[in-house]
Amino acid sequence: MMQQKDDDLLERALRRLKRPSGTKTGQREVASIDLAPASGFDVLIQERIRGLDEGLGEVRSRVNGLIFLVAGVVIVQVVLRVFA
Repeated sequence: MMQQKDDDLLERALRRLKRPSGTKTGQREVASIDLAPASGFDVLIQERIRGLDEGLGEVRSRVNGLIFLVAGVVIVQVVLRVFA
């Protein structure tokens, strides 16, 4: 999903760069850019990158959970020492 948004954003940016200044989209047809993989190897690499991206997202969420856990423990310890 995120990859599709990035691809669409990149494609729109490249179209804007390709279009000469002063012309509108309706006046001239802009050729589309093919971002599809050129070979089976490219497809394999894209799948591996997607898998790594999902794994990285999971690691990030676990690290965030640990950070909040440690921060919560520190806050509880400070509150206990203040009221002790």
